[in-house]
Amino acid sequence: MLTGAMDFDPVDEVCSDEIAQQAAIGPALNAAAAVEPQYVVHQPPRLQLGNAPLIGTPAYDGFDQIEVLWQTLPAGNGTDDLFVAQLRDPSFGAEWSTPAEVSALETTTAEKRIVHSAVITGLHWNHNYEYRVQHLRAGELVEEYSAPFKTRRAPGDPTPFTFAAYGDSSVPGKPLENFRAVQRAINSSDAEFAVLLGDNIYDSGTHDEADARFTREQNPEATDWIASHIDYFAIGNHELFGSGIASLDSYSMPIPVAGVNAHAEPPEDEVGEFFGSFDYGNVHFVTFDSNSAELRRGEDRDARMERQADFLVANLEASDAKWKIVYMHHPMVGSAKLTLYPDTNYLEILMPRLIDAGVDVILNGDSHTYAWTYPIVGIDDADGNSEISNSEIIIDDSSPREFQKGVGVVQLISGAGGRTLRSDRFGQPFMAQTHSLDATTRPLDYGFAEITVTDQEMEVRYISAETANIFGDLNGNGIEDAGEDDFAVFRIIEELPFPDDDISGDGVVDINDLDAICAAILGADDDPKYDVNSDGQVNVDDHNYYANEVLHVILGDANLDGRVNSSDLVLIFQAGRYEKTLPNRVTWQQGDWNCDGRFTTSDLVVMFATGLYEQA
Repeated sequence: MLTGAMDFDPVDEVCSDEIAQQAAIGPALNAAAAVEPQYVVHQPPRLQLGNAPLIGTPAYDGFDQIEVLWQTLPAGNGTDDLFVAQLRDPSFGAEWSTPAEVSALETTTAEKRIVHSAVITGLHWNHNYEYRVQHLRAGELVEEYSAPFKTRRAPGDPTPFTFAAYGDSSVPGKPLENFRAVQRAINSSDAEFAVLLGDNIYDSGTHDEADARFTREQNPEATDWIASHIDYFAIGNHELFGSGIASLDSYSMPIPVAGVNAHAEPPEDEVGEFFGSFDYGNVHFVTFDSNSAELRRGEDRDARMERQADFLVANLEASDAKWKIVYMHHPMVGSAKLTLYPDTNYLEILMPRLIDAGVDVILNGDSHTYAWTYPIVGIDDADGNSEISNSEIIIDDSSPREFQKGVGVVQLISGAGGRTLRSDRFGQPFMAQTHSLDATTRPLDYGFAEITVTDQEMEVRYISAETANIFGDLNGNGIEDAGEDDFAVFRIIEELPFPDDDISGDGVVDINDLDAICAAILGADDDPKYDVNSDGQVNVDDHNYYANEVLHVILGDANLDGRVNSSDLVLIFQAGRYEKTLPNRVTWQQGDWNCDGRFTTSDLVVMFATGLYEQA
């Protein structure tokens, strides 16, 4: 959006002479005369990515960057206000770097709002920094804002990470409480950033409505989050009602320029910032303006979507990322809102090409519901009527919650971010699980998708704002137990385990199978299916083999988040099984890691002996 950059060396501990000089002359100026104010900070500083280049392009220099944005309103006729943006690396001492260049852009609103921006480049990947913005008036400090943040995972980094995804959220007034509850749940999660799926500035995409996201008076939860985390936005129809001006002013996404900072760029008649693309670890993200499906009419509608598809495919095929995610506002299938725009070939144009381009997940909002499809393998106009019916969408429905990577594209609708919740009967054969207010579906809370990506798996959890837990997880243990029919989790895994690995016979390979093996060992059951290491015996070696080679679960990882830390200890002690002899054997998630049927000091000893426990 705006320009101005600073290259930062983390060992640079040189303070700004300019700030020191202004601080020295400030008292003298103020002693001579009162200085009239010029600005008041209306929206405090927040993080954005800015126009960061993609890996492999000429503009890519091997480092990360951020852009800090804040917004002011006029406070008087003064002319001596100044903003200074700085950075420091806490691991190299407390000195602040030389200041970044600050740019400013007056918005088109009557209040003469000004969006200020500072781009900071040359940052190391996956590294902790702190920025500050100082508001000076004639050299005197008026106000200071500072926040810590962590840069992105380097492109291709396979280290697991978690992010949030939601749409249809922020609206001024009483309904804002719903979004604030969602944001509180995100703030308490492990999400490193959020992907916004459109309609997040309601109802008409104005700056006044954007204040419900960006001012501390209206939304302290959101301003706390965006001070240290990036929200990557997609344009929705409500934001476009205001021509997208507030979105363009309030966010700063990469503007693709082919052969410079991107592998492809959108058509000339599109807004470049609505087609942003970025890498985070081993995931490549790309968004586009899907409003052609709903708002735009005329002969050029399908041709416009074809040109958009050209951009998407070129962008996706140029990426070597392990996982590929496309996110936009409008779903292609499933939503009842599709009946509002039936004359579009949205699905027919885009879905086959995204499948061929290797997309794993499509993330959408628009429908104020939560639902996901089976992997969509393709479409087939079998009756030749040039219209795709529900039965002509080809899916892999072998499992509703565990999908194989590369089989097809899963579409996720996550539009319960805070605006009104809706009733949607769904019922189409390609929908794997649906949540809405309609009695024919599973129930619905306000919430968001919490997505964890590893090198081998992508797990998507629907987090309820009311409980901050997985929706449908009645006992809060993070796994689907008997009676938890609304449990809202699905996974895409690179390779489905062999069918023989489903020891419990429930159609899913998970921690329940490990517990079944342990139960067989303790019960002296020598059924060959429990001999998973094929050594002719059923013993603790089979338990260890299954944990290590099939589930890839770390000894001591009770909550199955891929780490061993205090969260696991909290979970197992809350189960109340420590050093107790009980009728029922203790499970893995209750602390039995050595398969002796109990949770004792022995389990803690073997856990700490691995050396994998993370100290706080």
